[in-house]
Amino acid sequence: MNRSADPQPEALVPDQDLDITTYEDVDATTHEDVDATTHEDVDATTHEDVDATTHEDVDATMRAARVISAIVAESVAQAGDQVTMPQLRTLVLIATREGINTSAVAAALDIHPSNASRLTERLVQAGLVARTPDTDDRRTVVLSLTTSGSDLVAAVMDYRRTRFRAVLSALEPAARRQLRLSLDAFSEAADEPPEKPRADPLLLLDPEGHHDRL
Repeated sequence: MNRSADPQPEALVPDQDLDITTYEDVDATTHEDVDATTHEDVDATTHEDVDATTHEDVDATMRAARVISAIVAESVAQAGDQVTMPQLRTLVLIATREGINTSAVAAALDIHPSNASRLTERLVQAGLVARTPDTDDRRTVVLSLTTSGSDLVAAVMDYRRTRFRAVLSALEPAARRQLRLSLDAFSEAADEPPEKPRADPLLLLDPEGHHDRL
């Protein structure tokens, strides 16, 4: 009886050929394509989006700054010719930063210490600022507002509050809350201290809070 020939095993592909196909071809396809997509395309998309966002954010801030600057300029006009803009800024710094001295004024306004010294001297001569020795370091002089200086700053700030309140009243409550949070974050990033709480005149008469009996 003729026995059928056993089937011949299929020829094996040499390992070398598999390695060539697997590593070289796949590497060429995968790494080159991925690199092209990841680094070039993603970088282009990411940087363009970030730049676009940055410009839009800055433009929006500049737009709001124009409104704020106009109100600030109007408030300075309310002070008449008593003070200049740098002098008013100095008064506000002294009002909001307890224990401030001339060096701190120079740093905050980014001016030379000698210019800050002349600036504060004019305010002292105008009766708006007082100089007193620091209780912790007698060699350091601390700046504070006189009664006239406090009244001037209060009048300017009251005008600003009235004008800002008029603009904010046109916004929905949710929008005002979001704006407040954003402005707080912006101010903190710029290292601007928060507004001091406004004292209630009745509480000054009755610190225990029993003014309803007055």
